[in-house]
Amino acid sequence: MASSSLGDILSNLLVPDNKIIQQATSELRQVFQNPAIIPELCGVISSHQNEQIRQYATVILRRKITKKRQWLKMSADVTCSMKQMLLQSLFQEQNKTVQKGIAQVMGVIAKHELPQNNWPDLLKVLNDLTSSKAAHEREIGMCVLSIVASAAAKALQPHLGSLLTLFEITLHDSESKLVQFYTVQAMTSLVDYAGSDNVKHYQRLVPQVLDFIRGLSANDEDSACEAMELFDELLQSDVSILVPHLTYVVQFCLELASNNLLGDSIRVKAMSFISSLTRLKRKAIVKQKLVLPILEILFPILCSPTDSDEEDEFEEQSNNPNYYAAQVIDTMALHLPPERIIPPLMKMVEKALQSDNPHNRKAAYITMAVTAEGCGDHIRNNYLPVMVECVYKGMSDQQHVVRGAALFALGQFAEHLQPSISKYHSQLLPVLFEALARINEATKKNSSIVIKMFYALETFCENLEKGLLPYLPMLLDRILLILNSNVDNGIKELAVSAIGATGQ
Repeated sequence: MASSSLGDILSNLLVPDNKIIQQATSELRQVFQNPAIIPELCGVISSHQNEQIRQYATVILRRKITKKRQWLKMSADVTCSMKQMLLQSLFQEQNKTVQKGIAQVMGVIAKHELPQNNWPDLLKVLNDLTSSKAAHEREIGMCVLSIVASAAAKALQPHLGSLLTLFEITLHDSESKLVQFYTVQAMTSLVDYAGSDNVKHYQRLVPQVLDFIRGLSANDEDSACEAMELFDELLQSDVSILVPHLTYVVQFCLELASNNLLGDSIRVKAMSFISSLTRLKRKAIVKQKLVLPILEILFPILCSPTDSDEEDEFEEQSNNPNYYAAQVIDTMALHLPPERIIPPLMKMVEKALQSDNPHNRKAAYITMAVTAEGCGDHIRNNYLPVMVECVYKGMSDQQHVVRGAALFALGQFAEHLQPSISKYHSQLLPVLFEALARINEATKKNSSIVIKMFYALETFCENLEKGLLPYLPMLLDRILLILNSNVDNGIKELAVSAIGATGQ
C-alpha cells in the first residue's frame, strides 16, 4: 500500500459526493484490516499537506490501537517508530486540532506502555515541555499531560508528588490560561490516586484553582464549567481534600450562582455542586452553618422571572437557574434536618407572598411545593394550616403564574402530606371545581396551568377515598362539560384521567 493511496482514500471521505464517500468508506474498511495501515497512518500524520486528512488519520490510528491486544500484536519496530513519529509530529504540527489528535493517540499508547515503564522518553519530553520558557511549548506539554492523566492515571501515581509540585507552578502561569486549564484537567483525572500522602498537597492547590475558575468564568464559561468538574470529582473520590476549604468553595459557588450577568450553564453548574454536597456531606453543611447562606442565595434566584411566562416552569429545564434553584431546595429538604430548612424558608415565603411582584409569590408557592416531600412530618406538625390557607388564596391569584404555582403546591401537598391534607377538602375542592369551570379561559392564557389544575385534582381525589363521594356529582358535571367542549384533545385526556382517579 502506498501512503498516497491511503491519503487519497481519506481525501475522498471529505468530498461532498455520496458515491465517492461510499467507495472510500469501503476501501478504508479493507485497508483497516491490513497491519501495514499503521505505518501508513503515521506517514499521513507526519507529512500530509491537508490538516483535515492529518486529523482524520489520528482518529483512525487511535481507534486501531485502542485495545491492548491490538497493541501487543504489533512488532517492537512498529511501536517504537510510531512513538518516535508522534513525539516529532507533536513539535512540528502547527494546527492545534491535529496536535490534540496526536496527543490523544499518545494517551492511548501511554495507557498501554507506562505501567511497564516502556516509554521513558514520553515522561522526559513532558518534563521538558512543561518547564519550557516558551508558553506554546508549556501549552503542548500540559495538554499531553492532561490527556495522559485521563488515559493512564494509575501509571502516573508514582510520580504524583512531583506532578503536584509542577501544578503549583503551572496554576500560576501568567502567560497562558490554557496551561492553567490543562493543569486543572490533569488534577481532576488524578484525584482517585491522590492517596493520604498527597492530600495536603492537593489541599494547597484548591484556592489557586478557585481563583483561576473565577477569572475564567468571565470570559470562557464552558471551560470554567469543565474545570469545576474537579470539585465534583473530589466530592465523589476524596472529600477530605475539600474539607479545609469547604466554606470557601460553597461561597464561591454561591457567588457564581447569584451572578445574573453570567450564562445559565455556569450558574447551574455552581448550584449542582451545592446539590451534590447536600446529598453526600449533609453533616458538613450543618456543622459549618452553611444552610442559611445557601437559602439566602437560592430563594432570590427562584424569584427571578423566567424567559417566558408561557413556558411550563415545572417541566424539567435542567439548564435554567430558576428551575435548578428549586431542585436544590428540594434536595436540601430531602437530606437536611427540617428544623434547619423550614423556619428560615418560611420567613422568606411570608415576605414573598406579601410582594406585589408575581414572580416572588410564585417562588413562595414553589418553595412550599418542593419541601413537602422531604419535610412532610415537620410541615404537618407545625405549618400545615398556614400553608393550606396560603395555597387557598394563591389558587385565586389574578396572575396565572402564581395560580399555576399554587396548584402545583396543592398537588404536592395531596401527594406527600396525607392524611392530614385531606381534612381540608371542603376548603380546597370548591376552588378547584371553580377553576375547572373556567378552563377555556385558562387554556387561552396559559395551557400549562391546566396541567397543574388536573395534577392537583387527581392527587387530591386519589387520596380522599370515601370523602370524595359528596363531590362526585359536581366533579363529573365539570368534567363532562370539558369533554363536550372544543378544548384540545390533550386536555380531554387529562379530564378522562381525572375520572379514573375518582375510582381509586
